[in-house]
Amino acid sequence: MNAPLRTLVVPNRASDCRERAPRIFYGASELAALAGWIPETRIQSSEIEAQLSGVDAAKGLDIAARTGVFERRTAGKTHNVIDMSLLACGRAFEAAQGIGPADIDLIVYCGISRFYVEPATASVLHAHLKLERAAAFDISDACLGFIDGWFVADAMIAAGRANTALIVAAETLSRFSDLSVTAVKEGAGLAQHLASLTLGDGAAAAIITRRTQAGRGLHVGLRETHSEHHHLCIIRDDRQPMLSQSNRLLGAGLGHFSSAADAVLQATGWQSADLDLAVPHQASAATIESGRRRLGLPADRVASTLERFGNMASVAVPFALADAIEQGRVGSGSRVLLAGFGSGLGIGMMSLTL
Repeated sequence: MNAPLRTLVVPNRASDCRERAPRIFYGASELAALAGWIPETRIQSSEIEAQLSGVDAAKGLDIAARTGVFERRTAGKTHNVIDMSLLACGRAFEAAQGIGPADIDLIVYCGISRFYVEPATASVLHAHLKLERAAAFDISDACLGFIDGWFVADAMIAAGRANTALIVAAETLSRFSDLSVTAVKEGAGLAQHLASLTLGDGAAAAIITRRTQAGRGLHVGLRETHSEHHHLCIIRDDRQPMLSQSNRLLGAGLGHFSSAADAVLQATGWQSADLDLAVPHQASAATIESGRRRLGLPADRVASTLERFGNMASVAVPFALADAIEQGRVGSGSRVLLAGFGSGLGIGMMSLTL
């Protein structure tokens, strides 16, 4: 059995009782290129429902109606996280004008899914890309990993420790859907496994550089953790299914959404109406819609890839933005708000001019 967790009790201070201001900061980088990649094999929500037919706990299950996910992609045994990452990186270098592997002096890998326990997956990518002495390390922070990697790379650029960074994430989390299907068949309740049935596979890569033009790039970032919710989504190890109290977790995230978005927009000097696109985390159709209403934006100014690709965890936000760029919905000069959430509960937002 797992030993019980012990809580360290610290003396309360008067300052702890005051409402803290949102934790915002100002960026120093701009986005040179962004690309996503997905495997070809599709899994329809109806296929998962068919696997659970006859299970009392899943009687009448309609994944699309409950979550907004109609299908997602799976890498299966065809692609691992290195393959997927390299394909996304290749597309990012193609999109970057005049930037190649020789220019990269920092690579950060940010996926939940990793190639080895050690060394860092970033080191393996470093070798495949033949980078020259660039610093390489991993950041893993649930669905918020890519935004955290972006923030860390931006901070290193601001500090003069890097000029051009490559941020990469790949997810092969559809395997947790398989684990959850098995668990539900064996008698587990559906509620704590529903979120796993939305997970999809994919990859994303971004190249960021020191800001070259005023008014471009990452303007304002916000990064907070509300750890009283850390128990609401847990993966104990990669042989056990993800257990998620998704309604409570998403509700907690939405509870902080408006104040966080307001703080970022105000510090940037923008109104919601100034946004060309909002890119929320792709967890459920209901939460995307709730965020859209709180921002007061029309549907065509909110990015959603959820129904086609499911929740790709750390890949979801950058992939949704890359998809919008590829479709021509946004381009150079567009004003974008990225809003990421991750179990923990972590919140990361940024205002960005492409």
